[in-house]
Amino acid sequence: LVHPILDADFPAAPEWLNEGIASLFEYPVVPRKGEIHGATNWRLPRLTRAIRSQSERSEATLSRLFQLDDSQFRGASEDLYYALARYFCQWLDGRGQLWAFYRLWRDQHAKDPSGITSFRQVTGKAPGDFDRDFQRWALSL
Repeated sequence: LVHPILDADFPAAPEWLNEGIASLFEYPVVPRKGEIHGATNWRLPRLTRAIRSQSERSEATLSRLFQLDDSQFRGASEDLYYALARYFCQWLDGRGQLWAFYRLWRDQHAKDPSGITSFRQVTGKAPGDFDRDFQRWALSL
C-alpha cells in the first residue's frame, strides 16, 4: 500500500526512502485514532550486526544512507541497506520528524536531490552528525 502512495506523491524519491517508509509499516502499531507508527521488527538483527562489525560499521550510518544511489541500495548489501533505511525512518518518526522531512524533501527535491539540506532544515544537523546517536539508539532497541 505504501509504494503506490509514495510513487504518486514523491516519484523522485530514492529507493532507500521508498523502501524505508514501506518497511517501517511492515509491523505497524496504531496507538491512537489517526496515528500510525512502525514497531521494531525482524530487520533489526541485520542492522545491529553491521553496527557491531568492524568491517560494516561505516555502512550502517546515516552518512552512508544519504550517499546511496538506487543501484547501490539494490546491490550486494541490500539487506543491510533495507534495515538501515527502515530503522532510519523509525528513528526519525520517533523524533516526530519523519513526515516533516519527507514533505520538505519532496517539495524541494529539484534543488536538494540528496535530501541532506532538507534533513538539516528539519533536524538542525547533517545526517553524519547523528551517526553515533543513531547507532546507539539502534543498539538499544
